[in-house]
Amino acid sequence: MPERRAFFRRAAAYGVDYLVIALYALALAGVMMTLAPPLGAGKLGAYLLAAGTLTLPVVTIYAIAEARFGASPGKMILGLRVWRGTDRPSLGRSLVRNVIKFAPWEIAHIGIWLTPGQPFVDPPSLTGLILMNTAIAIVIIQAILIAALGSGVHDWIAGLRVTHREDIPASPG
Repeated sequence: MPERRAFFRRAAAYGVDYLVIALYALALAGVMMTLAPPLGAGKLGAYLLAAGTLTLPVVTIYAIAEARFGASPGKMILGLRVWRGTDRPSLGRSLVRNVIKFAPWEIAHIGIWLTPGQPFVDPPSLTGLILMNTAIAIVIIQAILIAALGSGVHDWIAGLRVTHREDIPASPG
């Protein structure tokens, strides 16, 4: 059962991370509604603003946290660490890992922003549905891989591992 415990610990860390992201997104939405003038660029301008003020900072901050501290906020709380060999990951590897990890999130955002009319009010376009379902499928596949093998595609491609901090081998010398 250690694998099951590791999977649920990692899932809980994702939950904490997404709670942190949601709190940031709510604060950002409040600031944007208060300070930002209405966009004349339509949905594309709104999407680019959202990507530049939400997605890009989140991916960057999480990559820096993993490179500097070896963990995102959720992983820190749950005692997990991202590592390579016996060390924290480099910023480059961590950035690759986080770009891939957050890709389904951004794919879903693109699908939502492609919806004609108002997202969540008007029916989505076929392209929007395909993108949103693709994002869901990627997340499900990632969860299966993490549950079965202990690592997701984003871990493999970046050459990193996520384990409990007590399971990281001691550095030589």
